[in-house]
Amino acid sequence: MGGDMNYKRRKYDMAINKHVLLTVFSYGTMLLAFVFLAVVLFWQFYPYHVIDSRPKPYNIVEPGKTVYQGGVLSYEYDYEKFLDTPVTVRKQFVDGIIFEAPSIFTYKPVGEGHVHAQIEIPETLPPGTYHLRITATYKVNPIRSITIENSTEEFTVLSIHGDAELDEGLIDLD
Repeated sequence: MGGDMNYKRRKYDMAINKHVLLTVFSYGTMLLAFVFLAVVLFWQFYPYHVIDSRPKPYNIVEPGKTVYQGGVLSYEYDYEKFLDTPVTVRKQFVDGIIFEAPSIFTYKPVGEGHVHAQIEIPETLPPGTYHLRITATYKVNPIRSITIENSTEEFTVLSIHGDAELDEGLIDLD
């Protein structure tokens, strides 16, 4: 009879242990889900402050703010960076129509700094008045990127072919 009682006691203890394990597992799973949700919400809605730059628009360094097709345009600005994260920079020449320049991946350290940047003017860029749109995309965490858009002052792109050369081509129609 005593053996039968021990058997019932062990069976009861095993049932209680399964119940305790399932309860601990359930609460642990809910806790992990809550922590995961809190991290995702933080990443998604935290107001990241990545960088401040000045002046706006960025200054063109070229004398007379003019440059020839195939030449190099220089601009400069000061910045203060607050987060240690790399950046992808996309540049576009804008005059009503957008001309895309190649994107670059770069890094600037946290703190204050001065940038003197140059970009080659494509020889195929039509003469006219443009500004350079600079779009910087910072990957601040695994699910979010911050995009900051700046531009330069307006500048003029001049033809590498003088008007006289173009006129000669039109006159020689005979």
